[in-house]
Amino acid sequence: MSGFYNPPACSLFPPSAGPALPGFSSLVVHGNYHSSAPLHLCFSKSEHSTSRTADLQLDTAASDNTHGNAPVLLITASKDALGDGLRYGGWRRTGKTMRTASRVQILAPPTAVHAELLLSLLRVWTPGCEAGRPAIRKAKTSDASMGGELSSDDSAMMNTRPPAPTPASDILRANVLPACPAIIVLHEPSAYFVREDGKGTDNPRLSSYIALVSRLLHAAAAISGHRRPPVPVALFDSGIDNLYLPVTKAPSMKAPPVQHEDGEDEEEDKIEEKTPAAAEFVRRLFQWECVFENDDTIVPSSQDQEIDDDAGFARRLTMRNASAERTLAFKENRGVFMWDG
Repeated sequence: MSGFYNPPACSLFPPSAGPALPGFSSLVVHGNYHSSAPLHLCFSKSEHSTSRTADLQLDTAASDNTHGNAPVLLITASKDALGDGLRYGGWRRTGKTMRTASRVQILAPPTAVHAELLLSLLRVWTPGCEAGRPAIRKAKTSDASMGGELSSDDSAMMNTRPPAPTPASDILRANVLPACPAIIVLHEPSAYFVREDGKGTDNPRLSSYIALVSRLLHAAAAISGHRRPPVPVALFDSGIDNLYLPVTKAPSMKAPPVQHEDGEDEEEDKIEEKTPAAAEFVRRLFQWECVFENDDTIVPSSQDQEIDDDAGFARRLTMRNASAERTLAFKENRGVFMWDG
């Protein structure tokens, strides 16, 4: 390493507009965080990886697709929420993040089962593996409606050793990354377990959500191998504070009737113990936790201030791990963050 390495800090906010995140191997963000927070983390992590590549003097043996142009993998269950982040993140028509955004690979599995399958099959592209990859053949006139089909690699492709394809390449499978990712982000997975009417799906259980999160952590460990530091992961989910899933399947048999002294039978009322929110279980799986909450302690002192507060929401950000905790108050007004103190 030449000199001292001082990479740009990763953050959930625009550059120089909020606190930097501590170094983490796993991070969970929940509460009413701003919709652009996952994208800010992805972009800052991409810049962090790029700066590190420029600073490090890597020899040929160490250049194994672990640093250069490292992609950022964002797996989302809510494309609408992610679209809101793009609209309100302040990037429209600026062109300032085009190069950084090109390194963010966004995938949207339709169900939790698809997401688990994707995470279990993640791997990094290596030279020589292209013979086993399918290629996208351009659609012919007769099958233009099909949008193309998968076909095996031809001899020209098998006899060449091209460089690692870019994330947008049609030749690359969704589960094959062009390089070891700088971070893997799972976005709003609770959307898989709640219908649009706000009720739960047919038979989800807490173990289903935990299994998906565990698959995320295992995928990062598996793709890291013996690399140090390992690939970090981040979970963004604004719904886990209000996601109540049963630990076990509810019994189908009714409770036997209770006979009173007067001889009348009465069915015993079913007493259900409320299951804690999923956040109570998920936070224990991560090194760092960031919680966004409404700051109800701020009382406007005048009508003018009350009008201003309608345009800017007062909130608190709490960052904690097993040994430290820090709480910061801020207001957001149309993508502009104002911090107290």
